[in-house]
Amino acid sequence: MSGLQLLITLSVLPFMVLTGIYLYRYLNNKLQNARTWFQIIGFGILLFAGIGSVCSGGLLLMIWLYDLFSL
Repeated sequence: MSGLQLLITLSVLPFMVLTGIYLYRYLNNKLQNARTWFQIIGFGILLFAGIGSVCSGGLLLMIWLYDLFSL
């Protein structure tokens, strides 16, 4: 079972990292080019929530795949 966990982790982790990097670069660029306080606060919250969603979604995907393939 340990090999299955490692395989699932190694297959999902690169997608999490690439999605997080792309999201960070996109929203950080928007944040740096923001002109109003509303945009600064909004893009900051979106950046924080987006990175949290990518991490949580990746971990939930790993758990779901492990449960799916361990049957």
